[in-house]
Amino acid sequence: MKESEWSNDAKQRPDPSLFSINIGEQKQIQITHPPKDFGDYNPTYLPVAGKLTWLRKRDLAELRRDLWIADQYGENAKVWIKNIGQYDFFEEKH
Repeated sequence: MKESEWSNDAKQRPDPSLFSINIGEQKQIQITHPPKDFGDYNPTYLPVAGKLTWLRKRDLAELRRDLWIADQYGENAKVWIKNIGQYDFFEEKH
């Protein structure tokens, strides 16, 4: 999210989006573009599937949120599960 001064009023704080950062090249690319008044939180990369997931919601305290899924760098993003609570991913061990 854009750097800004802290405000106790949540509406005055910028909403987060996800970026891919290449540290070796000191380069960053925005990979999610939430609509106004929404933010993207809690990104999780699933290496086995090559997918990225995150929660999109209005603010950090919001209980109503959607789980999004996309390719590794944000391509083909779509809502995967609407109005989700908590979630976890587990890998099968062989």
